[in-house]
Amino acid sequence: MKNNTTISIDGDVRRTVLDNGIRIVTERMPFVRSVALGVWVQAGSGNESPENNGIAHFLEHRLFKGTTTRTAKEIAQSLESLGGGMGSRLFQNIREKYGFACSVFSFSELMSTIGVFGAYIACEKKKIKESIRLLRLEVEKIKDGDVSASELEQAKSQLKGNLIMGLESSSRRMKKIGEAEIYGGAHYSIDEIMERVFNVRKQDVEKLVHELFTITNTSITILSP
Repeated sequence: MKNNTTISIDGDVRRTVLDNGIRIVTERMPFVRSVALGVWVQAGSGNESPENNGIAHFLEHRLFKGTTTRTAKEIAQSLESLGGGMGSRLFQNIREKYGFACSVFSFSELMSTIGVFGAYIACEKKKIKESIRLLRLEVEKIKDGDVSASELEQAKSQLKGNLIMGLESSSRRMKKIGEAEIYGGAHYSIDEIMERVFNVRKQDVEKLVHELFTITNTSITILSP
C-alpha cells in the first residue's frame, strides 16, 4: 500500500513525500493556464572529483538525447515550451543531425510597417560555410512545400505554449498591450490570438516564405575571430 505523506508548507504550497523518499513540492496558481515542471537533484559540480570533473553537466545533456522508448526529437517535442526550440527544423538538422552548431535558433522583431526575421548560428569557424548552406537548404525546402501537417500543428502548439507562458509575466503583458496600442490600436485576447494561429494553413506559410526570403531583402552577417 502506498504511504505518501502530504503537508501544507505555506498557503497553496504543499510537499508530498512518496514512499520511495522522492519529494514533490507543488503550488496551485488558479490564475494561470500553464504548468511549470522542474526536476531537482541534490548533487552537482560541487560533488565532483578531479577525475570526473564535468560529469554533472554531461549527465544533464544526456537526459535530452533519447531513451529506449523515445528519440531526442520526440523528447524535445513533448517538452517544446520548455525546450527553447529543441524540436525545430534548424536545431534538429543543423545541430543534432550534423553537429555543426552549438547554438541555432530563429527570431523575429516586428514593428508597425517593417520588421526583421532571421536565424542565428554559433559554430566553429571551419563550419561556417556548411552551416549557412544547411540553413539555406531548410528555407528552400519550405519554399518547395516541405511542411507536413503534423509539423505545422506542432509549430502552432509550440506558439500557443510560448504565448500562454509569456503572458503570465507582468512585463510581457505590459509589452503586449503597449505594442498593440502603438502599432494599430487593436487589442486581442489570448483566445483570439490562438484562433488566428490555428487558422494558419500550409499555403499561408509557403506564401510568406516566398515573400520574405528573396535575394534583395536577405543578408548574412558573420562575426569571426
